[in-house]
Amino acid sequence: MKKSQLKSLSELVLGTFILALSVNYFIIPSGISAGGATGIATVLAQIFDWDVVIIVWTINISLLLITGIFIGKDVVMKSIVGSILFPLFLTILPRYSAAGDDVLLAMIIGGMLTGVASYFIFTSGGSTGGTSLPPFILRKYFNIPLVTGLTIFDTISVGANILTGNIPAIFYGMIAILMTKLVADYLEVGIKRRKALYIISEVEADILTYIHEEIGRGTTKIEAYGGFSSQNRPIILTIVSIRELHLIREKVLMLDEKAFLFIASVSEVHGEGFTRMRAVRPLKELETLEAMHNI
Repeated sequence: MKKSQLKSLSELVLGTFILALSVNYFIIPSGISAGGATGIATVLAQIFDWDVVIIVWTINISLLLITGIFIGKDVVMKSIVGSILFPLFLTILPRYSAAGDDVLLAMIIGGMLTGVASYFIFTSGGSTGGTSLPPFILRKYFNIPLVTGLTIFDTISVGANILTGNIPAIFYGMIAILMTKLVADYLEVGIKRRKALYIISEVEADILTYIHEEIGRGTTKIEAYGGFSSQNRPIILTIVSIRELHLIREKVLMLDEKAFLFIASVSEVHGEGFTRMRAVRPLKELETLEAMHNI
């Protein structure tokens, strides 16, 4: 196994373990659906008095098979390890209400731990299966972006709380999802971390389409001339978050195994799609300072 593959596997195992801790210690004991397959399993367990872990096993395996039929083995292979590890960890780890009867605290801590877990799982390039798989089907057959698809299924999962007659549970579930997003975004793109990604490939048009339509980022084409090939080779430049970097890099290498990529760290980005900076000093004050500088 290559060093990079071992690193990715380690991140996936760590992320899945943290996710199982969050679910067994905070989410399941609260009896509230906080999104995903586990949320749906939590609601079904309350309605039919079934075991949550057995439902998660059933959902994960079923969705793996369905995705394999409609999408193909590529997506399934990236999810199969996490789809097995997650319910396995749920089975092994003891179930304990770490937050006691404080549901709000359980949702906040559970959501934060899930955010940490999501970061490691995402950077590994894998997934824990479940409701992260159906969005691929929606994208293929209905042209619905992955992010929108994930939002749809999380909304369904949280909305399922209404089936238990616990209306406030919907809002608690939303709090957990919000905490997950805040923590994951902070770890992935927080501290204003950005990357400049340069791509040289024979399938330039396909890559541009993916970046523009699926990722939603702009690009710049730099005309270049290959010193070895003596051919015009345009370079695609895009500024992205670390999360988007993983997606684009994986897609590019799927489209063109011989693609040339290099990545540079960016300390500050200003412009459309990123943080917009404001002038610290008024324009007149700046003009005064410039005049003083020129004296």
